[in-house]
Amino acid sequence: MRQLFFAILMMLPIATNAQNVMTGNEIQQRCVEGHELELYCVGYIEGLVTVMLFTNISGNFSLFYGGRQTKEFCMPTGVTAGQRRDTILKWLQDHPEDRHNASAWLVYRALYDAFPCT
Repeated sequence: MRQLFFAILMMLPIATNAQNVMTGNEIQQRCVEGHELELYCVGYIEGLVTVMLFTNISGNFSLFYGGRQTKEFCMPTGVTAGQRRDTILKWLQDHPEDRHNASAWLVYRALYDAFPCT
């Protein structure tokens, strides 16, 4: 199961033009408060985060990307869905050069930057 998830996740940046793969640009547009798709977008992010957290029994997450293992992020207990959304939107605002990439990779990068393991 874990290996299948990693294989699919590694293919996402290649498939950014695929119809059903959300990019960072779409997250930035849809996840803002008041947008008609805000709840869908927050649910999408929560789905990604849930998969990331449950693929590692310890609650930490790392993945293999581009043939190398990425580092884990360690999200503190009590971080809300709204906080995760805000963290990801801020990261996307600060990294416009990456927003065309697949959302799964960008969500990981935003959470890694915000919640590194110490």
